[in-house]
Amino acid sequence: MSDGNLSDKKNIIMKRILLLSIITMMTCYSAAQKRDTVRLRVNYMAEFKRYVEDKKLRTDEMVLDIGHQQSRFYSRWHDFRWHITDSLIARGASFAEVQGAISDYPRGRVFDNIYKHYPQKDRLTLTTFLLKHFYYEEALEKPVWTLIPQDTVILGYRCGYAEGTFRGRKWRACYTEEIPVSEGPWKLGGLPGLILYAAESSGGFSYRCIGLTQVRGAVMPVPKLKKHVRCSRRQLMGMIKEHDKDPRAFERKLGLPGIAFDASGKPLKHPPRTPAFMED
Repeated sequence: MSDGNLSDKKNIIMKRILLLSIITMMTCYSAAQKRDTVRLRVNYMAEFKRYVEDKKLRTDEMVLDIGHQQSRFYSRWHDFRWHITDSLIARGASFAEVQGAISDYPRGRVFDNIYKHYPQKDRLTLTTFLLKHFYYEEALEKPVWTLIPQDTVILGYRCGYAEGTFRGRKWRACYTEEIPVSEGPWKLGGLPGLILYAAESSGGFSYRCIGLTQVRGAVMPVPKLKKHVRCSRRQLMGMIKEHDKDPRAFERKLGLPGIAFDASGKPLKHPPRTPAFMED
């Protein structure tokens, strides 16, 4: 038997195991405990504009954890560094010790955590950090999709195409019915299978799946909102605009010092910038 045939058989076996796991996950949906558990972890490479003025796209590795009832979407490295920081601070570590511990790891560029079906079914909670911790809750909306008669293969999974609109932007996505979960990166979802690729029509935002992993026994985190300031999505977008226009003025508005210095001791100046939002 050739190495190619062995590889094909291994891929088929892995797909069957993953499919069985997903079916079990769907069957257990209504019987799940109060604290959900992660069953499938999907890693994406995100490319995006942070500011309208950006000449190059930024990148971050994003993770979609899918459980029986809920899902969570977050930056792998921001989450990792945050956990290290919290752990060390709890042990009384100094600022220098914390910085030394996290300096070897990539810096996450996305601060948002998106929890779907939290605090209840068909609701979405987003937490973020903008000098302070903020969060909002909203209805879980889905893009309006049109299925396209085309197909492709991503990571060995046969995928169909779809085009859709969501809050002012047009998206093109590839989804696989071999993983029958109506999930996807960011706020995308609502297709007959897991979204493995999605790109916004202007070229400013995209997600490409780079790996899938079965997970056993990991508890799905829920946001700790006691130290967060509640706001609406519109209010958060307004604060981001204020911050990007004049960071120092925004800091003073939040009761922070509102001044920073460069290596030579001169006050830092930031040119006003325009945030590139993924939704209206």
